[in-house]
Amino acid sequence: MDYLWQFHVHHIIPEKAYDDVLVGQALEAAGFFQQAKGNKIALFASSETAAIARQSINSGSSFYLDAGFGGSVHPRARDWP
Repeated sequence: MDYLWQFHVHHIIPEKAYDDVLVGQALEAAGFFQQAKGNKIALFASSETAAIARQSINSGSSFYLDAGFGGSVHPRARDWP
């Protein structure tokens, strides 16, 4: 079965935060640059693909780490205690 490994890249600290000059300067002084790799996160476009990635991470595979991606698995809100 083929899967589309499509994802959307989102900013962790919203771009809008940098519109305020003082906030933007404070963030950059702390090392949080607007377009830095560390301020972006890739979110899978489909739940099926995310489930495959989750299974890979849970099984101990280093596929994503070897490819240069970081990540973690978070429970869905409805699964929280």
